Amino acid sequence: LSANRRLHAAPADLAGPAPGLDAAARALAMLAQAPLFAGVPRAELAALAERGRYVRFADGERIMRETDPGETMFLILDGRARVLSVKDGRESELYAHGPGEVVGHMSALTGAPRFATVRADGHLEMVEFGKDALAPLMRAHPEAAEMAAKEIVRIADKVRALDAQARAAPGAAEPAPVLGRLVERIRVFFGDGHRSVT
Repeated sequence: LSANRRLHAAPADLAGPAPGLDAAARALAMLAQAPLFAGVPRAELAALAERGRYVRFADGERIMRETDPGETMFLILDGRARVLSVKDGRESELYAHGPGEVVGHMSALTGAPRFATVRADGHLEMVEFGKDALAPLMRAHPEAAEMAAKEIVRIADKVRALDAQARAAPGAAEPAPVLGRLVERIRVFFGDGHRSVT
C-alpha cells in the first residue's frame, strides 16, 4: 500500500505517520468482502491492495464532482462519504457510504464521467485505485467484469431512483443499462475486448 497523501495541501490536523501494514491488512479484508470483487482470489486482492494509494480527506472536502472525467475509485477505510445530487448549484444528499464500501467504480471501470458528486462527511481515510492498479486483476479474471457490471447496474439504478426523488422528477427512473453491453465496455476499457463500445 503506497503511503502517498493527496497532492494538494491538507489541514494540519490530518498530518501524521504514514499508514503501515494495518492499513494494507484492513484494505485487503474489505476488498475480500466487497461485492465488486466477489470470487476474485485473495492473493489477487492482496496484490491490488498493495497497488493502492492511501489518501485522506477533511470534512466537506470534495472527492469527485458529477460529470468530471475520472479513472480512479476509492475504498473507504474509515469515515463516511456523502453522495450528492447537484441541481442549480445546490447539493442534496442521495445516500452515504461507509467503511468497506467503494465509490467511483463506475468511472474507474468504464471510463464514463463521474455519476455523482462525493464529499467527505468528517475525517475520511480511503485507498485510491487507478486504472493501472486495477488492470492486472481485470485482465487476469475476465469474470470480474461481470461482477463489476452487476454492481454498477445496482448502484446506478439506486442513484437514478434517488436522484429522481431529489429532483422531484416525474416518472420512474431510467431503465438499467444492458448488462452484457456493460460487461463488454469494461473489458474494452481494460484492453480485453474485441470491439469498440460506444
